[in-house]
Amino acid sequence: MAQEEGEERTPGPSRQQQRSLSDYITATKQINPLQDLRNLPSKPCARSSFLYGIVAGTAVGCLRFMFKGRALAWSHALPNALNWAVVSFGGGSIVAWHQCLSKKSAEQSRMNAILAELKARREAQLTDDKREARRSAKAGTGKDGHVVKTKIVMGEKGRELLELEEKKEQRLAAAAREEGRIQDQGKPWYRRWG
Repeated sequence: MAQEEGEERTPGPSRQQQRSLSDYITATKQINPLQDLRNLPSKPCARSSFLYGIVAGTAVGCLRFMFKGRALAWSHALPNALNWAVVSFGGGSIVAWHQCLSKKSAEQSRMNAILAELKARREAQLTDDKREARRSAKAGTGKDGHVVKTKIVMGEKGRELLELEEKKEQRLAAAAREEGRIQDQGKPWYRRWG
């Protein structure tokens, strides 16, 4: 036959079968149902999906018992209703879990799109600000069109001019604040800052 003389074929699993068997043993050793149940509340959407499953199982089980319990004997109606309740619990939980996860992933993708748009806007604003700063440096005006103070004023007369200019700016700012208060008085408190 095909066997050579010094080789004896031993009955038993092949090397590949032994390797897959050791993989199964390793996998079963990693299963810890108690730890999995303890970590279940930390899983996303677990609480809401179980609540939906409980409601679905209870409703279907009660309805099945109420409508089929009259036609069947108690010994047959109760197990039948309980079977329907368990199946409805499992199905309701799975459907609710998948819906919750799909909502979370859609929300995450929307958030990523919004963040990318904000980042692009911020970069565009920074480049616009840099261009405006260069333009205003050449023209001697600020971003809002006011003349930038680039001259150096010396002596007593210069200090007096700077103080007068600062007082004028403070008066204008106070008048603007007062005007804002007068306009805000007709609004409720939660709309004044909006």
